[in-house]
Amino acid sequence: MAGLRLAAILLVPRRYWPALIVGEWAPLIQKCAINAGRFGLEWAILGGIPLMIVCMPLVMLARRRGPFPFRDGEIHLPSVLLVAAACALGSAVVDTAGLSAAIDASRGTSPTIYLRDSFYAYLLGDFCGMVPVVPALFALKDVFNAGRSGAWRRVRNIPLTSALVALCLAGWIGIVLIQERLHLHGAELQALRLCAMLPVLALTLRFGWQGGALAGVLALAAVMSTAGESTDVSIIEAQVVMCIAMAGALLIGMPIARRTRERHAGRVTATAG
Repeated sequence: MAGLRLAAILLVPRRYWPALIVGEWAPLIQKCAINAGRFGLEWAILGGIPLMIVCMPLVMLARRRGPFPFRDGEIHLPSVLLVAAACALGSAVVDTAGLSAAIDASRGTSPTIYLRDSFYAYLLGDFCGMVPVVPALFALKDVFNAGRSGAWRRVRNIPLTSALVALCLAGWIGIVLIQERLHLHGAELQALRLCAMLPVLALTLRFGWQGGALAGVLALAAVMSTAGESTDVSIIEAQVVMCIAMAGALLIGMPIARRTRERHAGRVTATAG
């Protein structure tokens, strides 16, 4: 949800932001109204805050400081990742405050919950949800725009493209099958999960940040499919490491995508001339 929330704020024009707030607020009101008697009025107030209200001022601040999220005609991923971290921090503060209110209201009947651990869980969960989703949606936007201009057909017909895509899909399916067949655990399973980043790096080096962003979402899906119990901490550790590596790959892919676009523009100019 965190990634979709930030992507909606970035992609939807500002005049439609009130509709986004209402859309997120409506189910929260129902949840808070049902559980207010159990967790108290303070929790109901904090739990009814749409987190888009937390993220929107941060996006507005970034836009006032300069072109955001686009710069020189392309998405500026460092600023997007920085805003994502700020939004994750603000959302984690609100969620932790609501959790604290719920604990105070149910004192003596709730299990032991450590707010510091919960805060870090909210923070990492939100940030790890934003890193793969937001760039991937912008990459899809670029793909659709290229499809209108016919550029996607040229990319699709490149043999290396088909080979890389097939290799990635085969690799991710192989990760799931190996884990299911060998019943790996511990360090062996973690190493297998991190191998899912190899196709991400390959597509980043080939297509730039767009390839890495789209591949990263599929890689995380493959890794999440290897999760065992719902309390499996190792899957969270793998997800955090992959998101950090993915953020680095996206930054590396920016100049690659820029050079690819410049070469394509040069060929178009030469053909037209």
